[in-house]
Amino acid sequence: MLRQVLHEIEIARGPVTIRELCYKLDVDRNALEGMLQFWMRKGRIQIDAHKPDDPQGGSCGTSCSGVANCAFIAKMPKTYEITLNQPHKNR
Repeated sequence: MLRQVLHEIEIARGPVTIRELCYKLDVDRNALEGMLQFWMRKGRIQIDAHKPDDPQGGSCGTSCSGVANCAFIAKMPKTYEITLNQPHKNR
């Protein structure tokens, strides 16, 4: 199953959400999160690098409460993608 998770992320046409992976693989979300953590520790996948990691970062003025509390910014789900900068010897 671990290899199937990695394969689905590899063949995706971009970052993929946990929800999409759960549906495609017919697996429980909690189990899938553990598998994703495994591949992240191995350096094979990463959370989408195009999204800011710091939910408190940035502000639009002195009265701004920050990105985490902003009513004008939608909270998007985490997405996962293959790590491109490391060679993959063992699958």
